[in-house]
Amino acid sequence: MIVETPELAERRSRYLAILDGHEAYDGKGDFAAQARTYWLAELAEFLSERLRERLRAAGKLPEDVGLLVSNAGFTPETTILMARALRPRRVVVILSGEAYDSVDVIGDYLHQRGLRLRDFLHERCNPTDLSLFEAVRRAVEGHRQDEKGGEVLIDVTGGKKIMSAAAAMAAWEMDLRIVYTDCTFDPTRRIAIPGTEEVVLLDNPSLRFGGEEVRRADQDFNSGAYEAARTSYGHLADRLSAPARARFLRDLAALYDAWRNLDLDQLKRLLPTMRARLDEPDPLARALRPSIEAHLDFIVRLIDEEAVARAMTLLLLGDANADAARNDFAALFFYRTIEASLAGRLGQRYPGFRVDSPDYSKIDADVTGLEQRILVAAREVLSADVKGLAPKLGLMDCAILLFAVGDELLPRAGMRDVKAVKDLQGLANVRNQSILAHGYKSVATKNVEGLRRKARALLKAHWELSMQPEPFDEAEKKLRFARIP
Repeated sequence: MIVETPELAERRSRYLAILDGHEAYDGKGDFAAQARTYWLAELAEFLSERLRERLRAAGKLPEDVGLLVSNAGFTPETTILMARALRPRRVVVILSGEAYDSVDVIGDYLHQRGLRLRDFLHERCNPTDLSLFEAVRRAVEGHRQDEKGGEVLIDVTGGKKIMSAAAAMAAWEMDLRIVYTDCTFDPTRRIAIPGTEEVVLLDNPSLRFGGEEVRRADQDFNSGAYEAARTSYGHLADRLSAPARARFLRDLAALYDAWRNLDLDQLKRLLPTMRARLDEPDPLARALRPSIEAHLDFIVRLIDEEAVARAMTLLLLGDANADAARNDFAALFFYRTIEASLAGRLGQRYPGFRVDSPDYSKIDADVTGLEQRILVAAREVLSADVKGLAPKLGLMDCAILLFAVGDELLPRAGMRDVKAVKDLQGLANVRNQSILAHGYKSVATKNVEGLRRKARALLKAHWELSMQPEPFDEAEKKLRFARIP
């Protein structure tokens, strides 16, 4: 609250009388020039002390201002008031046009009251291009390089409106605090009425919302760089005054990172934390809650080592990498999806059968007869002479075994004849020639799409044959990693 005092009323009355031409001050210049001279001599220090005391009484006076960057136009008063109220160790004035007279007045006044000449700088800029940003950046970086310390503030009061807007944007980008002189404006005289000034200190919105740092973290999250996103959201959660969104996304990024790495121990640790995060008072957490709840329920199945849950995770990872044009990684995950679907079907139909140490008697007590069927199928598919049963089953071994026993998985996936199984060998070779497998070739997009279609078809067939409670298409859509709108 502004307190009116007799001394203020008297000084203001005389100032207005001089400005209106009813009274002379020193006889030098016109009425406006004499009024400014009076203001500098009798009002500037008086008003700035009032501002300083009100800030101190409200507990808002900055303890240590190292640098004040102030916009200035043709009137020097706002910069002088702000500088004397805050007492920075260094002042940089940003001006547009030819407002050099203001700079002279500001510099002379502040120097007379203790500011060293080397700590008073000014820069001219064009506020409609990047020169204002560059001027502010040079001022801030120069101050920090000199290790002057203290808070850096940007005063957006003076100059043209476009300068205020540009300076505020610079403050946002550079994570600086904004200060502004509010006042009651006299529209007739076009001046601030002396004694009505108030210094307003605005926290940078990034301190509450995160600004550019949040945008970068969101980009990392949406691109699948979950570890980087988790780190960024962690820093934001520790710093922001409204941290709910950052906390939610920090823990969701950690969950997704563990999920895609199939880190079951980490998933076990993160599950209760993420369930609690769904209650965060944040619009994004509320919007994503149905999807995340489905993800958490599915992760429980993954932790319980359900084969079909592992295969679905591999497909989701393949999709994420394919959508990001990481073809070699996508090919690897789609290959693993095919492998997991084939092996999973064998384990489902023949309980106890393991592809890493196969006991063929679990498929058919007549192992010799089974061997003959497998060898016949292998020769048809591979067009090569094959001898004996495989001690471990790879992707094609599983496919040939399922084909030999007439399992319905392959027909459900569109693989109804020898040619279809042979085509699977071609897709497998694409992955095997990748730099991430046994070769040095990059996987072409068309081949990634071929692997994706085959992986999806086989997993869908496996999903349906294992009697999952939810249709495959719905589950696949629901389980895709969430994206930030």
